[in-house]
Amino acid sequence: MIDLKLIYNTNYESVTRAVSGRGAGGFIGAVIGALVVDKYDTHLELFMAIFTTVAGLCVMVVTGLPSIGHVWLLYCLIGGSSNIVNMGKTIHLRK
Repeated sequence: MIDLKLIYNTNYESVTRAVSGRGAGGFIGAVIGALVVDKYDTHLELFMAIFTTVAGLCVMVVTGLPSIGHVWLLYCLIGGSSNIVNMGKTIHLRK
C-alpha cells in the first residue's frame, strides 16, 4: 500500500478505499461465478484459466493507471475473478 500511496501521491485513506474494491468484486464474482458454474459445467477449466489470466493482468497493470479511482475498479475486477476461480475450483474438486 505504501507503493500505491507514493505512485498516486495520495493518502492512506484513498488507497485503502481503492483496495476495498476487492471485497465488492468478491460479491459480484460470487453471482457471476454461480452462473458460470451452473451453465458451463463442462468448461470449468477453461473459465478458471481465463479468469486467472484476467486477475494476473490486472495485478500487472495496477501501477500504470492514471488515478486511484481506476485502481478501485481494477481491484474490483481482481476480487471478482478470484472468486470465480475459487468457485470453479471447488466444483471441479468435488467431481
